Amino acid sequence: MLMWVRKRIEVSPLDLANGLGYCVMPGDRQTTMQQIAEWWQSDHALVCLSVRSGFDLLLHSSGWPRGSEIIMSALTIPDMPRIVHENGMVPVGVDIDLQTMTPDVEEIRRRINPRTRAIVVAHLLGGLCDIGPILELARQHDLLVIEDCAQAFVGCGYQGDPSADVSMFSFGPIKTNTALGGAVMHVRQPVLLEQMRRGHDQWRYQTRLTFGRRIMKYGFVKAISTGPVCGGIYRFLKLFGRNHDGVASSMARGFAGPRFFDKIRRQPSMPLLRLLHYKLGNFDSSSTDHRSELGQRFAESAGEGVYVLGLEMQRQTFWVLAILVEEPRSLVRKLWDSGFDASNSCSLHAIFDDEDAVAARILQHIVFLPLHSGMPESEVLRMAELVRNASTQIPLFAEAGQAAQSDLPAARGTPQVVAKPHYEEASLAEPVTR
Repeated sequence: MLMWVRKRIEVSPLDLANGLGYCVMPGDRQTTMQQIAEWWQSDHALVCLSVRSGFDLLLHSSGWPRGSEIIMSALTIPDMPRIVHENGMVPVGVDIDLQTMTPDVEEIRRRINPRTRAIVVAHLLGGLCDIGPILELARQHDLLVIEDCAQAFVGCGYQGDPSADVSMFSFGPIKTNTALGGAVMHVRQPVLLEQMRRGHDQWRYQTRLTFGRRIMKYGFVKAISTGPVCGGIYRFLKLFGRNHDGVASSMARGFAGPRFFDKIRRQPSMPLLRLLHYKLGNFDSSSTDHRSELGQRFAESAGEGVYVLGLEMQRQTFWVLAILVEEPRSLVRKLWDSGFDASNSCSLHAIFDDEDAVAARILQHIVFLPLHSGMPESEVLRMAELVRNASTQIPLFAEAGQAAQSDLPAARGTPQVVAKPHYEEASLAEPVTR
């Protein structure tokens, strides 16, 4: 059975061969980092090991006191609030708009207080939030605006909103145009950028051996992610009562296992920098454009009865294709049996524990579908038909385009601060320490 894989790693055999070659070839670090910045046409770019690394470095370099509050999109990966906590600060979750995935501006306004230092907006699923009103509000209160653009890369023509203070792009294993690691931070505050560069220089390097092993690992994952092989693995695991979805999710994790902060607090290795420069220089936006067209075709074919998440976002590229359904597990099993590697397991996390919040309800009813530029349109349309006709495919948010925002806000509840058991009383003069 052919299986259309959800977690597709966008590396070619030539990419892998080049990466392994870079592991044994000499190179000049500063020259390569400058070449990466020149590709972006940017004089405010900092290349880090990952977005997690860059975000941790940013908070540590900020000089903000312990107990400072960081307002964040309620739906994000769990490592982001974890990093906030590690730096002695408090993440404050703000619920999101169902249609645009944008943090609610009025809720942000209500959460701002003298301890607030920054607003972090996560652009999810491959689309962009309209952050204009958030930028305006932040300027009124002298707050930093940080864009998490890890899922929103489309090429050198977009470096994030030019009015944002920091924009973060990821090139991790399952990201668009992956280099199997690396991140570019566009830091538009010169003093902060210099502080981050000094702090970054104090970190140890990721070793060539570590990156070489990473190439081998994801080369193997790529090899078993082909349709026929993946289908065979699915049948094999099903025979023994195992779920292939959990296996795939664990293999795709970039920083699995213990010593998380030790792993992210490293400078990228020379071969990683060279592979990132190579991938950027050879990026072809036509694949992203085609994926966006396929996502639109899926939405049109599935019809109004199927709620496609993030469809109203700006410049939606469908890095992830996600829908909301009443019974995700039932639909996932039917799609598996039809050759589509769907999943209702999620690497995203709701920052606060309000089960009636939009973010929490999304996580309860989300299904991720396979979609990439290599899928034939006929298969995308077949998947849309299966979703449309599935008995469990009764949208939770009926007529979402018109009624979702009148249905959900009443049930949102009050945004909550996620706090550790105890934080010291913040002193406005106390520097942040790890």
